[in-house]
Amino acid sequence: MLSMTRKPKSIITTEDIKGLWRIFLKNWYFFLVFPAAMWAVGYIYKGKLTEIYEAKTQILLKSFETYRYQEPLYRSLGYYEAYQDVVNQMRVIKSANLLSATITKLNLDVSYYIIGRLKTQEIYRYLPFSVNAVIYSPAFYENEFHLKIVDTLRYEIVYEKKGVTVKRAGVFGSPLVSSDYNLHIDKNPNYITRDNIENLGQINYMFKCHDHSFLINKFQSGLDVSNSEWSAIMEITLKDEIPDRAVAFLDTLSKEYIDYTILSQIQINENTILYIDRQMEEVVMILNDIEKELDLYKNERAILDLTREENEYFTKLIEHESADRKMHLQLQTLEALEKYLTTEESENLLPPSLYILEGDDYLKKTLNELYTLHIIKNGISFDVPEKNLTNLEINNKIQLLKDDLLEYMENTKTAINNKRKALQEQIAYYESLLRGLPRTQRQMVDFKRKLDVNEKLYSYLLERRANTIIARAGIIPETKVIESPYVTGTVEPNYERITISFVAAGFILSLILTFFRYLFFDTVESAEELKNITRLPILGDVPHFKDAGNKYLIVDANPRALISESYRLIRTNLEFFAADQKSKVVLITSHNPNEGKTFCVINLGIILAKANKKTIILEMDLHKPKMNGIFNLSAETGISQYLTGRSSYRDVILQSGIDNLDVIPVGTIPPNPSELILSSLIPSLIANLKNDYDYIIFDTPPIGMITDSQILMRFSDINVFIINARKTNKNDITATHMFQEENKFGNISFILNNVKVSKSRYYYRYYRYNYSYNYGYGPGAALPENGTEQEKVKQNKK
Repeated sequence: MLSMTRKPKSIITTEDIKGLWRIFLKNWYFFLVFPAAMWAVGYIYKGKLTEIYEAKTQILLKSFETYRYQEPLYRSLGYYEAYQDVVNQMRVIKSANLLSATITKLNLDVSYYIIGRLKTQEIYRYLPFSVNAVIYSPAFYENEFHLKIVDTLRYEIVYEKKGVTVKRAGVFGSPLVSSDYNLHIDKNPNYITRDNIENLGQINYMFKCHDHSFLINKFQSGLDVSNSEWSAIMEITLKDEIPDRAVAFLDTLSKEYIDYTILSQIQINENTILYIDRQMEEVVMILNDIEKELDLYKNERAILDLTREENEYFTKLIEHESADRKMHLQLQTLEALEKYLTTEESENLLPPSLYILEGDDYLKKTLNELYTLHIIKNGISFDVPEKNLTNLEINNKIQLLKDDLLEYMENTKTAINNKRKALQEQIAYYESLLRGLPRTQRQMVDFKRKLDVNEKLYSYLLERRANTIIARAGIIPETKVIESPYVTGTVEPNYERITISFVAAGFILSLILTFFRYLFFDTVESAEELKNITRLPILGDVPHFKDAGNKYLIVDANPRALISESYRLIRTNLEFFAADQKSKVVLITSHNPNEGKTFCVINLGIILAKANKKTIILEMDLHKPKMNGIFNLSAETGISQYLTGRSSYRDVILQSGIDNLDVIPVGTIPPNPSELILSSLIPSLIANLKNDYDYIIFDTPPIGMITDSQILMRFSDINVFIINARKTNKNDITATHMFQEENKFGNISFILNNVKVSKSRYYYRYYRYNYSYNYGYGPGAALPENGTEQEKVKQNKK
């Protein structure tokens, strides 16, 4: 025997897809209305946004624009390629001090605006007035000053102060002073003239005064500095609301940066000249003293010439003493540098001259690194706090370099002192050789020796000073603007993205509303939907009838209508319930009011009566009766009179005017309707009615509000819940299931009322019925109301 393998069930079935499609069809207008509405909101939102422009410029860090003869002079100043580090220069150009200088030069402390109907637009140039402001109270920073031009001489400003509106009048060119500010508003005579004063008076101007730190933070956030890999080119971009201002800002910032790069070179050069001048002043004073003593000595004594051998000794002595003086100058330079490194003067980046230490590449290289680190530290000192990791790292490097330099200089001084000792031994030797001269001649030699030594030292210093001055003349910016600032275009807002975001938000909102509506407010729109969510029988669905609130007797008035066909099929299905009962008690209720319960009761009674079923409608909704008005019955006779013992059984039965259909209305509305339902006369009433009628229909109040229906279900054979396809929530279906489980009532079924015609399962059957009727019996003929639906179909086919 072959084993049968069960086909695996799909994760998504056709029913699931159909269910999703039904949910979409119920809420399709959400997906049309909300995205369209959000698109409109986005369009208005975009109109209120301020466009952000981007400007760009490029700076080359090392241009090498020097003459060949300037290069060694330039390098002799102790300043070695401090701006080669591109990463550090990117920090420097965003430093607060450079931005502050740029803001000050452009006079950006005041912003100007024109207030329009929909949008406030900031303007930068071509203004009819300018404002110079000194703010005393910090609360007035970013405060809005509204200005109206009154005439060619006067203006008026309005602003808020602590919630109070202040209005002041002023004269162009005259200060407007208060305890909070000092405003000096000048007019532009090219704009404010008698010809256009009327037009200017209609414009609403506004200006704001900014704190300097606020502007620095604003431009820092919009400024971006980047570097192309393997190049010394910085690309600077700035985002701003006004393109002209962005270009002007980058242009001024570039100039400030270029000035900054040569500032340290000029400072070092000036310091070197000052140092040389101090040394030369000392040498000149010594030379003057020697010359005076020599002249005096010559006048007093006769001068003898030296022999050839003595002259050679003298020359050697002069050379050695000159070398000794240079070494002494080197020691002074090292001591000055040591003092510079061990005091706070080094923080100002004004190093002593290094011209005496030529040939010491290590010292020059280490000092260059130290100067570079000081430049970086000064550049970022306004941007980052003192305890920032970057700052701490730079301070550690500076301290390590200082320690290395101090140790190295100590060793260098020891080496120089050792050399001086050797030189001094040579000097002592030659001095001993010259001591053999007569005392007068020897004294003359000493004067001449001192004079020659200091003259050589003076010539040496003079040469170095000349070289330094020449280097000063050759100092040019190490950086160069290779691409002037220009506007690249609009970068913000991204209108396309905003539109997509708003439309997407509309779709998401539609999905959320659809989801919540499905969970909490979803209605059952067709019998097929109802079948999918309930296990209870469905007698049928009733198509929507727009005049259901006024025309209750539609089945009697128009037996060929679609709604009449639906009631015929409900009547057919009703016959299968309680089939063993000769007389059936049908209780009709609903969960909520206004679901069409009474409309269904009346038309179901009419359709049963037309099938020759003797039917009576018993109006048990003692709270809100309607039968008297619908059938034009007396309000003095009814079930309330019977239950209170004032009328007999026969007296309360009234004819409806339709064959086989009687009605027991409420009669007089009792003050205690729920207590009357508990009357012991109801069982005897139902027993008497069963003897006389085939169908007894109870019209009861909504079970979700009043318990009368639950009490009467003890006497009913069939319990029918009316569901309004446009009002009843799916939760009410669940409540019906719970009601049945808790109370153990049987024969509960549903009638789906107020269904869209296109969703009714009788829609196509109705047209098939009409087609068979018209061609089988001829137009205008009436179908017999007796017999079952199957018999009618057979008659139609004939």
